[in-house]
Amino acid sequence: MPASAPLRIDARPPPALRGYGHVTRYFDRLTSAWTAQIIAGEVYVSADDEDISTVLGSCVAVCMRDARAGVGGMNHFLLGGEGSERELRYGGYATRFLIDALLEHGARRERLEVSLFGGGRVLSGHRDVGAANIEFIRDFLSRERLPVVEESLGGPYSRRVRYGSRTGVARLVMLGA
Repeated sequence: MPASAPLRIDARPPPALRGYGHVTRYFDRLTSAWTAQIIAGEVYVSADDEDISTVLGSCVAVCMRDARAGVGGMNHFLLGGEGSERELRYGGYATRFLIDALLEHGARRERLEVSLFGGGRVLSGHRDVGAANIEFIRDFLSRERLPVVEESLGGPYSRRVRYGSRTGVARLVMLGA
């Protein structure tokens, strides 16, 4: 049996874009990729070949990229709506922030493609926050005229999402399914 090739391990991550140095990044040996791990209320944008990962329950992650510009990103919001302040936990502000960050790094609005994930109903007996988040983001993107090319929304489970910032490839694991 031939020996398997050694896993590539990069010594240092690619430089984070200005404003994103605080986000936790690690080298994933299984995928041989640098990965930024975001949590609720965060956004990450990359112009390098990095993955962006998060875990979602009723929250929604909006993933966007401009393939020609080679820039992509993800947000993770808790609540639909605009909120009373500029807070990334609200879908309206978090998604506008993501769009603006991509445009600042060379993306063109007319080339943006969107993928949506999350919005699960993970707590029984409570208001369905996931469904409200899904309704909000679909309406928001329709008003903004941004095309959704992929989605995995709703249902009774959480998700782990890993999104290629340059490739636009999303790898999804359904948790509790």
